[in-house]
Amino acid sequence: MRSLVCAPLVAALLFSPALVEAQVPYGPGDWPQWRGPRGDGISLDSGLLKEWPQEGPPVVWRVDSVGVAYSSIAVKDGRIYTQGDLGGVEHVICLDATGGQTIWAVQPEPVARLLAARVAGELKQLDKNGDGKVDELEALTRFGWSWNQYNQPISGDLAANAKQRATALFNQLDKNMNGKLEFAEAGNLLREQFERIDAEDKSADGAQLAAARSGAHFTSLDKDGDGRISRPEARGSALDRNFSRYDARDPATNKGDELLSSDELTQGLLKSEPGRDGEITAEELERFYIQSNVKGDGELVVSELAGTVGGYRNGMGDGPRGTPTVDGDR
Repeated sequence: MRSLVCAPLVAALLFSPALVEAQVPYGPGDWPQWRGPRGDGISLDSGLLKEWPQEGPPVVWRVDSVGVAYSSIAVKDGRIYTQGDLGGVEHVICLDATGGQTIWAVQPEPVARLLAARVAGELKQLDKNGDGKVDELEALTRFGWSWNQYNQPISGDLAANAKQRATALFNQLDKNMNGKLEFAEAGNLLREQFERIDAEDKSADGAQLAAARSGAHFTSLDKDGDGRISRPEARGSALDRNFSRYDARDPATNKGDELLSSDELTQGLLKSEPGRDGEITAEELERFYIQSNVKGDGELVVSELAGTVGGYRNGMGDGPRGTPTVDGDR
């Protein structure tokens, strides 16, 4: 959407005679669009400091109410306009320039319509029992652990809530009912969190534990019995994500051979996962909930689902990039 809509819009605004050669008067401090009144990055104000005082410029006010974004600001008639991701949903935001109070925050109507349609589609797909909510297992399957940041906090004891949620999820995942979650039961669901939940046992013999885990991997993955685990054999298993880390590199080429020997795997596990057995207990899962400060009720209602799927997500940083333009009273 940004590539197709925003870029041409910004180009049109920057080269619009009505904005670049604006005839309307601007007051002191007005900066009604990106790069200023004339779109050239030059302020019309005078008497500006040539350098900051040694103690720096005084902070008049500071707020954290504008969400996540890379949007700049527009200033006109004592109001500041910007964009921000509030609760996972993009908003255009207006602040009082005097004290920073939020005057209004609205979601652009075209974006609101698109998001409403997407939320309806997601809810239809995920809400298997039709109760208008997405439960924890459904949310994890679709969004991974990050969904928790959009599950609004509830009152009550953090530890008690963590125990209740962890116990319910553990019982759903422990298919063989052996009191532990193996990677085959929960690894693909919890993804990168699986290794973090599997706590290190400092009292265990690390070398012995790594050797036992290595032997178990070879038993289940070495399908051709050649004494090596190839990358295709490791695909989808607990070794898949860290295969290259365990695969010893040739000093001449700085590359691995895409095959894991028993010794390579044992040494790799001993180095990168010391004291870990590759399984998750109910206590470890409960502890992870507490450490992650998870305070939600474990369900996504429609408004929370909108935050989960809304907004702009990017590996370089989330949130909108565009800066509002003020044209007259619009």
